[in-house]
Amino acid sequence: MLILDLKNYVESRQQVSLVEISHHFHIPTSMVEDMLKTWVDKGIIAKQKMSIDNLPTCSQSKDCPRCQLKTNPESLTVFTYVNAH
Repeated sequence: MLILDLKNYVESRQQVSLVEISHHFHIPTSMVEDMLKTWVDKGIIAKQKMSIDNLPTCSQSKDCPRCQLKTNPESLTVFTYVNAH
């Protein structure tokens, strides 16, 4: 896997969480962040920390964003494709 694969994945999704990328590529979140740093530094991808206040309320499902935060606070980190080139 190349850092280009990560960029293409974020581009195709437009906005994707750190955890989703990690699961998709089967690599640790720390590795994802290190590899995406190149694109963040170039301004092609933006890294953001979402606010819990912006998340939907619990929907009593296993995919509830608020409930996921209890076990995985990294799910608040998202990468957004912002290429203006």
